[in-house]
Amino acid sequence: AAIHEAGHAVSAALESIPTLSVGFHLYLAIPAFFVSLRDFSLPTAARVRIASAGPWHNICTWIIFALLGFSGISRIPLLTPTSSASIPSVDDPSSDGTCSSSGSSGICSASTRGYTPFSAWSYLGYVNTQARGLVVNDVSPESPLYGHLHVGSVIVQIDDQRLAAAKQIPSAAMDIWSAYLSIAVTEASKMHSEAEGWCVPDHWFDSQKDTCCYRNTTDTSASNAVPSSNSCFKSRIMTTTNGSSEGSPPKLRCLDPVGLFTYQHRIAYGEKAVNPVAGPSSPDTGTGGAYGSRCHDDCSRSAGDSGSYTCVQLHLNRGEDDQRLTRLEIEAPPWLHEHSGPPTRIIIYKGPTSEILDHVSVGFLQPRTSIFPPMFLPHFIQSTVPAIIFLLCEYIGRMSLSLAIFNLLPIRGLDGGVIFSCILQWLLSKPRGRRREEFDGLELLERGESSQGLRRGPSSRGYERSREKIERVVSMTTIIMGALVVIATVWADIVS
Repeated sequence: AAIHEAGHAVSAALESIPTLSVGFHLYLAIPAFFVSLRDFSLPTAARVRIASAGPWHNICTWIIFALLGFSGISRIPLLTPTSSASIPSVDDPSSDGTCSSSGSSGICSASTRGYTPFSAWSYLGYVNTQARGLVVNDVSPESPLYGHLHVGSVIVQIDDQRLAAAKQIPSAAMDIWSAYLSIAVTEASKMHSEAEGWCVPDHWFDSQKDTCCYRNTTDTSASNAVPSSNSCFKSRIMTTTNGSSEGSPPKLRCLDPVGLFTYQHRIAYGEKAVNPVAGPSSPDTGTGGAYGSRCHDDCSRSAGDSGSYTCVQLHLNRGEDDQRLTRLEIEAPPWLHEHSGPPTRIIIYKGPTSEILDHVSVGFLQPRTSIFPPMFLPHFIQSTVPAIIFLLCEYIGRMSLSLAIFNLLPIRGLDGGVIFSCILQWLLSKPRGRRREEFDGLELLERGESSQGLRRGPSSRGYERSREKIERVVSMTTIIMGALVVIATVWADIVS
């Protein structure tokens, strides 16, 4: 409304009409702005220009804020955009942050525009973790990860994908995180079959049950499949140099994924680990052989290990998204870090990966302590503030457009009524000698009235009566139609 009235004042100034006062008053608890202009005699064209200046400024305001809303300006606060680039393929664990525009899994593609922390955050007590991974900003209480994945932790790896960003592509980690957790279960099954497996002893693998592998089938070879914390693994089929498979069909067995995925990691950092074949072990009592080591087809055995091993991998049936296993390698926050323990630990998540994406918020800024600076601030600035700015631009733009359209209605007392009155003067025959009118302030002009200082003859009075009659009819018709539209809209909302 202020911009609307400012438009009237500017247009009046261009017509050399002084502004007497500006301000606002409350009309039914609604603030209404006004501009009071000095009485002055104006031609009809000047009256149209002054009356239409308010809606014109509202339309310009709407265009400006609409462009701001769609230009991405809401993402500017304390964040600096990075250039678009290709991101690493999520099925290539050796990727160093670069890749071609096509990947074997179909995920390596042109990156969307990402955002990296602005250097000012370091002066507020935050650490940029792009060289290490993604910081956990928030974990939803509805997620099974709540209580296990601490806020402030750094996720350095998801399955076989390192999340440390390359220097030339700072946003690659965020792109990999979103793309990897968004893939469908069918694509995930294909990726698991192409990725490395895990080594387990032959005789131990054959002795395990297979009940968890048939929970969604009617295969009679499985005995009363029941829910279990174990997951279904299959022996990896040997492939020849020409890509064909050899040997017997894969065997399906139920294994504990936590022990299998974390055994070699614990041993590597000097922690005690449990080998289901040999029992508890540590680097001081033996490594437990090649159990849990990674493999493609054959398992590499250390010197003195004469055991026979099978390379196994996760088995997923179509529609078993809740059976997916996701390994998150976590670096604890500084205030929870144990100096005597390993630098990272592995969390196994069982379920749809889309739930991780929905329930876990990540970023690049880690506070130095648990007390200050606040953990929520970067996440709030990055997610909430842009939304507020976008909604503010949208609200101001829509209000300006609505105010312009409303004021252009041909109702007496509005700008549209003045413009309609001027149009009638152009269309209807005018009495001779009546070239100018008294301009009795903007409020008087918007009511469609003119100064009373002019003498009117019989012809002029008849002309005025005809014009005022047409204006009243058009004004009342517009008001009635507007009221019917409002009533119909409210009724439709009530009925629906």
